[in-house]
Amino acid sequence: MNNLIVSSTPQMKAYTLSAATEQDFDFVYQLKKIAYREYIEQTWGWDDQFQMKFHKDNFSAGNTKIIKADDQPIGSVDVKEEDTSIFISGLYLLPVYQSQGIGTKIMQDLIKEAEAKKKRLELEVLKVNSKAQKLYQRLGFKMEGSDKEKYFMYKDLK
Repeated sequence: MNNLIVSSTPQMKAYTLSAATEQDFDFVYQLKKIAYREYIEQTWGWDDQFQMKFHKDNFSAGNTKIIKADDQPIGSVDVKEEDTSIFISGLYLLPVYQSQGIGTKIMQDLIKEAEAKKKRLELEVLKVNSKAQKLYQRLGFKMEGSDKEKYFMYKDLK
């Protein structure tokens, strides 16, 4: 996803996407802690030390876009592009910006990008995160399998 500006609608606040830098490391960690902690607690339990190590091992500024509204960071989206697929490894919004259509619009833009590139769009979602599951199903993602904690979903766009 390139840097882009999305005009606002009555239901959705305008936002921009910009490439993350290493200076966004702390923001993205705190964002995940705020937006995602309840799901991690329900699935594995929260361990600050483990979560920080996991974030250090997995944060990639090159795969991350910062979502901003009114020039303030409000979320992030992590996307890994492969030869035949695009994997969405995380979409996080601060709670006050959730359920306003921003996540839906970002996902729709990723779907358009995957269609243009003729690539399969993939993601995984925690089983306890029914809100995200409903969003992905509404956007046409199909279940491909699961493990103990997650569902694996895809949308073929080739």
